[in-house]
Amino acid sequence: MFRASFLMVVLACAAGGTSAHCASLSIGSHFGFAWIHGNVEDTGSSTVFAIPSATLTYQPGLRISACDSRHMHELHIDSGAFILDQAGSTISLISASMGYQLTLRPTWRNAPYVSLDFGVFREGSAVRVSTAPSFGGGVGVRHLVRDHGALRCELRMDSLANDDAVGRPRLTTTGLRLGFDLWL
Repeated sequence: MFRASFLMVVLACAAGGTSAHCASLSIGSHFGFAWIHGNVEDTGSSTVFAIPSATLTYQPGLRISACDSRHMHELHIDSGAFILDQAGSTISLISASMGYQLTLRPTWRNAPYVSLDFGVFREGSAVRVSTAPSFGGGVGVRHLVRDHGALRCELRMDSLANDDAVGRPRLTTTGLRLGFDLWL
């Protein structure tokens, strides 16, 4: 999963042609507090605090990005995996999304940004495997850490489509995502 994500970022940079299109790569992680609720009446909700964010709670934890030289336009891949193999039975949850982040004032030390993501969530077991689409977006503030990277604080809303194969209703996640990006 990591190799495929890294390869996608490298290919996106190569497709840009000039260094102005892909001046920087970064790697980072997410931490978060989220509220997950389904669209079925009276099914309740879950409150999640995760360091780092976890696929077990429908949120990716690893972020790989390609940015322009001002770190204004950013393409990122968010991914995560949870795989449990016990007594010959395997359960797997894999989350992958690709997104775009626009930093509105990239020269500011504390700059506002907006983000939009589209992806998939794969649930697998010994009995069945299923994949459902996801999408989401957020608004946040990016704090520069010298010339080494940035800290992020983002209010987000994400939606994961229902999946009849595994009996999961459509889920909506609302939360606060904190993260960091180390610029390479």
